[in-house]
Amino acid sequence: MFYEIDRNQMPSLLTVLKSAFDRDEIRSDEEIYSFYDSGKMKAYGNYENDTLTGGCFGWSVNDLFFVENLAIRKDLRDKGYGGKILEELKKRYGSMLLEVQPPEDPMTRKRVVFYLRHGFHLSNEEYILPPLQKNGSPLAYNLMSYHFSVNSETPERIYRKIYQKNTSVKELKKMM
Repeated sequence: MFYEIDRNQMPSLLTVLKSAFDRDEIRSDEEIYSFYDSGKMKAYGNYENDTLTGGCFGWSVNDLFFVENLAIRKDLRDKGYGGKILEELKKRYGSMLLEVQPPEDPMTRKRVVFYLRHGFHLSNEEYILPPLQKNGSPLAYNLMSYHFSVNSETPERIYRKIYQKNTSVKELKKMM
């Protein structure tokens, strides 16, 4: 069963997400809770037999859902739960946008292929993930979209709206 989770379920989702992402790829707990409590960030979970299989954090902007982090428990990967989450999000939102590591090795290629199978498009626009942790580093990433046209202005709009940073790809590249 897929649904928007409440604050009491957040620790379980954070545990799943932290097991799947490096420190520089996920916000601090404090920042996540702050955005969630303010209503800016949404949290969704998928449950089977009252057990969290995986979930995501993201931002609802008009009819666009920006998937900030999506992960499935390690012991349950490759069983269709990630696809189930994406399909449920597609039902709720008209379009989606997310960030992925460039497809440079077998694991990152597998992730990109997963999103392609679910109707996403890999953008050619240059994109840098801004630092998410104190003393963190920017990371070279790619954008993938579902029913959303990525253009040269998209990264800066994400930086301002989602990351609340007034920066650019060019400025972030200098920090790398």
